[in-house]
Amino acid sequence: MSEAATPAVYRAISAVAGAIAKEGIAKNKKNTQQGFMFRGIDDVYNALAPILSEFGLVVLPRVLKRIETERETKSGGALFNVVVEVEFDFVAAEDGSRHVVKTFGEAMDSADKATNKAMSAAYKYAAMQAFCIPTSGDNDADATSYEVAPKRQAPANQPPARRGLPARQAPVRQSAPAAQSPVRQAPPAGQPAPASQPPAQPQPAGQPLRGAAATTAAAVKACQESGLTGLGIAAMCHELSAGECGAVAGLPLKTQEKLIKNGVSEASAAKWNAAGANAADSTAEAEDDPPMTWGAPVAV
Repeated sequence: MSEAATPAVYRAISAVAGAIAKEGIAKNKKNTQQGFMFRGIDDVYNALAPILSEFGLVVLPRVLKRIETERETKSGGALFNVVVEVEFDFVAAEDGSRHVVKTFGEAMDSADKATNKAMSAAYKYAAMQAFCIPTSGDNDADATSYEVAPKRQAPANQPPARRGLPARQAPVRQSAPAAQSPVRQAPPAGQPAPASQPPAQPQPAGQPLRGAAATTAAAVKACQESGLTGLGIAAMCHELSAGECGAVAGLPLKTQEKLIKNGVSEASAAKWNAAGANAADSTAEAEDDPPMTWGAPVAV
């Protein structure tokens, strides 16, 4: 290809590379933390500016992307890490022909200079690679280095946070009877469906409980008087409903009436209290444990 047919931008890049290759850019600056020598952005500017002007080559930056991450130094101070993706247009003044060079720059700073440093790093390495500026040794270019603290983790001796049972098995604390509302549940396998019960209607404040709400409140009271804890009541309801509910309100009304009439034996109360406590402890120890399996329905 003749010289006339070659875009002027490539002739200019070649001329700049030839001129800078005669002397290069010495590493005359020293990293204050790690002790290595490097060439600073000022060294690159000072060496390139007269040569670029002489051969009519212009370098124009264009930032495509900027990513900032806040970190922490070992002493607890803030540290900002910035990465920029930059395109540089190498434009020949002779005919306007251009060539695009894309590089990345990364830098850290404890104040507001991280982006400036990252831009300088991107320019420096675009120039070094485009013009083949002679280098030797370590090419790390930052004048300062930072010791970054590792990401914080929970202390090894910190007990795991207690979590409730899985959503389908979470025990429901029976507090205000007026807030109880029966939940229609599917009958356990092998048992006929109970007679349709109308849903309990909210009771006006200050009025005595009636209907299903009154039955549920009385059943809860009978369980508590038999020595069942909140977790024990949940365990009992899971067992009586084959895992379908965890509250007295979800049991069939006939079962609730039997609880009111007969209560719960001392042995059954102890068994269900222990089962509820064990289930809560197991869930707190490992969130990924398989859900607790309750036994088949038993008569009260």
